Amino acid sequence: MRNQYWAVLALGLVAACDAHQSGARPGSDAADAAADAGADVDAGLPPLIDAVRTEVALYDRRIRAVCPCLVAQGLYQTDQECLDLGLSGPDWVSCATMALASYDNAMTRAQSQCYFDFLRQTAECVEMSNCDVNQLAVCGNPDQDCLARVIDRLNLILTQCPSFGLLSRVKS
Repeated sequence: MRNQYWAVLALGLVAACDAHQSGARPGSDAADAAADAGADVDAGLPPLIDAVRTEVALYDRRIRAVCPCLVAQGLYQTDQECLDLGLSGPDWVSCATMALASYDNAMTRAQSQCYFDFLRQTAECVEMSNCDVNQLAVCGNPDQDCLARVIDRLNLILTQCPSFGLLSRVKS
């Protein structure tokens, strides 16, 4: 049953891979315009380290909100058991920042904005769900176009930061 939650997290990445492999265009008119704007866009976006910190904080916020629900559903014995498996690790910010350093530019930051919006909306949705199973079911359904724009970014992090992977967190 525990695997159900992790399957939901992994599903977003699988969907992103499918969209990328099916030829989905990894950009949008807005992202293209942002790239054309160059330094003007870069000046308005946070530095990479701040962006990664925000992403990890939003991920942890969602985990903290969903763990009581998963405990109530009987998927975990305690909140702490769920948090131990789900929360980010201490090296996530530094590893992701290093993994993305050569990928960081105005265009990729602009393309990543939709992913930050998705993470924020998901965290807010889970927090407001009051653990209602039907409400939780609609939280965290990512936009396929957004995932197509950030798939390379996500893949860089997952391949260069093994502690982000689900299997690395399961205790034997």
